[in-house]
Amino acid sequence: MQTSTDNIAFWLEKLCCPVDQNPLSLQNGQWECATCGFQTVNAKVANRDITDFRALNQRQMRTLAFELPLAPLKRYEFAERSFQAVNQDFDHYSRSQVRQRFGTKLDKGIQYYCQQVLREFGENAAILDLGCGSGGNRRYLNSLGFRNVFCVDWAASGADILVDAHRLPLQSGIADLVISTAVFEHLYNPFIAAAEIARILKPGGYFVGGASFWEGWHGSSHFHLTPDGWNALFVNSGLEWLDFWTGWGIVPAALTHVLTPGHFRSFGYALQNGIETVYRLLIGERGVRRLQLRASGSYMVCARKKTGVL
Repeated sequence: MQTSTDNIAFWLEKLCCPVDQNPLSLQNGQWECATCGFQTVNAKVANRDITDFRALNQRQMRTLAFELPLAPLKRYEFAERSFQAVNQDFDHYSRSQVRQRFGTKLDKGIQYYCQQVLREFGENAAILDLGCGSGGNRRYLNSLGFRNVFCVDWAASGADILVDAHRLPLQSGIADLVISTAVFEHLYNPFIAAAEIARILKPGGYFVGGASFWEGWHGSSHFHLTPDGWNALFVNSGLEWLDFWTGWGIVPAALTHVLTPGHFRSFGYALQNGIETVYRLLIGERGVRRLQLRASGSYMVCARKKTGVL
């Protein structure tokens, strides 16, 4: 496990069985559940031995309740109350700066809400990075002063433990922030994953993240979420909207994933900015927002767990 500046012991005390959420005990270096028989193993990822909580050989059934029917979002009203964070004036890293310095792709909006969590909960906020990859998000969060950052992933070198997002091995109501970037399109049942995130969040805790919309089938992606898709996840998991904005545009997404895979991404960003500038001159910022909501490479979101919900 990566211990650097983080209090990993804080999170080890919050572990539970991923199958039935019962307590775990540590026996001979592995965690096990006396109730269902779950036991961790070690998995090698990029020459690292990482404790595996995915319970790969244990099947289980989940029951979900849905609110039906679900009213669709009113597009233009929704556009008017979105794009809040990205229109704020605050110190932040540009797209290229955050990549170069931390090896991550946290955009302006996500940086804003990370800083909001710092203002609201302080440096000891409990933060789960779900789908951490190489650990770039943690490097950024550490730079803000956060100490309790826990990195989990299905199979990535930066993970403290390996998990399945559909059954997190963490106790309920413990996290102030769950951050998850470019993960949800890879989940085979995003409703279960959203319910798990809501479960481990404290009332008032934040979820910040995003997922692909207009990108090619990549890395075993399943559900590329629209604004209404995100709304369905939130309504049915006890999370409430705070903000919504677009990630990278449709042009760089198409160039990277469809037309010229892996090439001309920078040109795509420039062309996207040029198109949006024309829209801005012709019909103003409102027109740009409506363009972005019609089609974007990815959509980004911020929500909170409703207060009074355990």
